[in-house]
Amino acid sequence: MKLLKGSSDDKISKLVIGEKGLRIILIAFGSLFVSVCIFFPAIVLAGSENQTVLYFLVPPIYGVAALIFFILYRRDKRKNTAIYSQTFFKRIQCAQVESDNKKQMSSQITYTLTNVDDMDGHSFEKFCALVMERNGFKDVIVTPGSGDQGVDIVAKKDGIQYAVQCKCYSSKLGNTPVQEVCAGKFMYGCQIGVVMTNSYFTENARALAEKTGVLLWDRNVLAGMMQK
Repeated sequence: MKLLKGSSDDKISKLVIGEKGLRIILIAFGSLFVSVCIFFPAIVLAGSENQTVLYFLVPPIYGVAALIFFILYRRDKRKNTAIYSQTFFKRIQCAQVESDNKKQMSSQITYTLTNVDDMDGHSFEKFCALVMERNGFKDVIVTPGSGDQGVDIVAKKDGIQYAVQCKCYSSKLGNTPVQEVCAGKFMYGCQIGVVMTNSYFTENARALAEKTGVLLWDRNVLAGMMQK
């Protein structure tokens, strides 16, 4: 199973870049405004006959310009601090969500196995086929219910044909499914026989499987395959 990573970092980066651009615009505007306030009165003052009045006007103009520039600077600084704070907390939230998803996925595996125990035979066969597909098997086919010769699924991986018998049991499996799939694999032209179950196998079944080359996928193997 896989976590969708969102693209929150990309959105945050775009937001920060946008605010940086706004800061540049504000500083440029403030600098231009201050320059106009400084040089324009000086030019007018140089050509004016009533220089006394302008002497009284220039200081307030300079003061207003400085005040506006200071306000713009403080506003930009507060925004910049807020943005980086949001970025920091967003990353913490993303990490927390990822951690929660991993915990949920782990509990979901146990829950799914519990549901598997309640499946009927045909539903379990379909479920096993999906699990095999997730584990890289190709051309996965569920055989007809009757006359399947002990083979429920035929699949291919790495150029090898697998014949699989699926058993949804509440007790341990004995020799019978091992014998059936060992004979049935030849009917489908398969090289490897597999018995796949939500339960476990008896010692005799394991000994027979080792002699015949049949693979035994018990509850533990099934749980591991479900995580992929």
